[in-house]
Formats: sequence, C-alpha cells, structure tokens
Amino acid sequence: MCRLRIERSRVSRRWRQPSRIAASGWKVNLIWSLGTRSFTGGPCWLINRSPYDPAFRTKPQLAVELIEAVRHDWPYRAVVADCLYGRNELFVKSLLTSAIPFVLSLPSSYAWWHKQGQPGGVEDLALRAVPTDWQPFKRTFADGTERVFWRAEVSGGPYGPGRALRLIVVTPDPVKLPHETTEYLITNFRESEKDRSPGRVPVPPAASLEVALLYARRPRIEQAYREVKQHLGWTHCQARSDMALRRHWSLVCAAFCFLHWWNEHTPRGEGETSQRADARHPPKWSTLLHQVRLWLEPFVWVWQAWRAFSTERPPRPLFLLLDRVGQGRPLPMYVA
Repeated sequence: MCRLRIERSRVSRRWRQPSRIAASGWKVNLIWSLGTRSFTGGPCWLINRSPYDPAFRTKPQLAVELIEAVRHDWPYRAVVADCLYGRNELFVKSLLTSAIPFVLSLPSSYAWWHKQGQPGGVEDLALRAVPTDWQPFKRTFADGTERVFWRAEVSGGPYGPGRALRLIVVTPDPVKLPHETTEYLITNFRESEKDRSPGRVPVPPAASLEVALLYARRPRIEQAYREVKQHLGWTHCQARSDMALRRHWSLVCAAFCFLHWWNEHTPRGEGETSQRADARHPPKWSTLLHQVRLWLEPFVWVWQAWRAFSTERPPRPLFLLLDRVGQGRPLPMYVA
C-alpha cells in the first residue's frame, strides 16, 4: 500500500513554513518512507510564487509526481490518501488516467449538481442506504483494541455500476453516521471479475471489505508519523534550504530504521511481551526511543569523555562497561 502524507516543518515565525509530501509504504510489519517532496512555493521560501508560474506545483501535483517516481520500483496494492486528495479533481483524474488503483476519502459535505428529489451528496447516499446494505466487520486500532464497524457500498450520482468510481461508506453507527468517525471512500477497484465498468483498473478486484481495511491502515501510519514527529524530531528542523531540510529528514529516517531494527532484534526475557508491529500496529516509538537512550547516550557520553582525556585504550573495567553498554544493555544514569 502506498499512502500520502503531508507534514509541516517548523521554521522561524518570520518565514513561510515549508511542507513535506511523503509516500509511505506498508507491508506486514513494516512502515517506511518511499520518497518525499518539499512544497516551498518557489526556489526560495522568502518569495511566494504565483500559481500561474510554470514552475509552481500544488501539493496534489507534487503528490502525482511522487507517485509516478516510486510506483514502478515498489509493488503496491493501492494508493491511499485523505480527503485533501480525494476531492481534488486533478489528482483523481491523474490516477484514473494512469490506471493506478486507489482508495481516497471524501468529506461528508462532498456534493454534486443534481435534480430536485435526487441525492446530491455522499452523506445523502449513505442516509438512503437500506438496513440490508450494511455489513459488520471488525477493525483493529493502533493500540490493539477492536471495534465493530459497518460498511455499505452505495450507488448514485457519479458512483456505482457503470461508472469509474465506487463509493463505500464506513461508520461505527449506520443510523446516526457520526461526523468524526464516518468515512466516505471512493475507489476505482473492480467489484468482481465480471465488472466491466469503464475506468476501473485491470487488477485483481477488491470487495468493499478490502477497501475498508485498506483505508483502515492509514490511521496506523498516521500514528507512526505522529510518534516520529514528537519523539524523533521530524518537525524540529530550523533550516531554510531544501538541501538542509532533506538532510534532516535523512537523519530522522535513519533513526526511524534503527529503532525498528532494535525492536526486531532486542532479546526478550521470559514472559516479556514484544512490541513488534506484527501486522497489527507499529511499535510505540516513545518507548523504543527511551529504551535505546538508556544505553546509547551513556555509551556515546563515556566514549567522548575518555577520548577527551586520553587517546589510549581504556582500562579493562571501563572497557568492559563500554562493551556491555555497546551491546544494547541499558545503563540507567539517573538511578542510584
């Protein structure tokens, strides 16, 4: 699965804030960044380029370029993105033209021109669904908890049989359709092998359940990005050049990969549960970062202190201590 994500990097309040558009991949228990693009509005963040400038690119345009750059090198099932892209005609048209399978979200207010008495929005179509259209399924969240959701594939307006797009509604309450937790998903997957609707992609078909589960993975990646931003310093860069920003992202991605490797290779004691993201949810980066800091920071600090004192080999007690800490065994520095 390829997922799009927009992040905003903080700089000085005097300057315009740049954004990052990233494509992320998910495969079993791995989440990784496939590529990034910087949205700066021009070659310099001090100058706002006009949208009529040929070099100007909007975020959906950058997202299309990013997808084209990575999709031939990485196997994927679908492009998954939120309502910023789902309601953008240029983005949707580009994916349809390139026959790229996708699952995109729409806001509940999304509507189209319609005749009086006919449904004119995605929420109207969901409200007109009959009880037999709703099917239950279990959805697993990032913390491992499960909750029953309901899904229904509805037809009307630009969606349904004979059209390029399908509309699947996912909600925890099919009667009230709560605004915050109801998802309106459009996809160009075929419903079955017999589906010959124009515009549908010639890939293995996807039932409404698979479409709902594909989009359900997006919040998990969202949670991983939130942890990376807060604990690995993704948004703490104060640089103003594109190159410096990319270097900062590379360091954060290296820390991301190291923590994931550490989570997979850390020896576990008897009865100790692993925090692996085994197809359920990604590891909790704040906990992993704390575990690594317990041995990495003492290791670096002691080595720097010794090198400042002498260039010779450390004495045996100190060497054994460094060897122990270097193997990943924690050394609590603030515990008596």
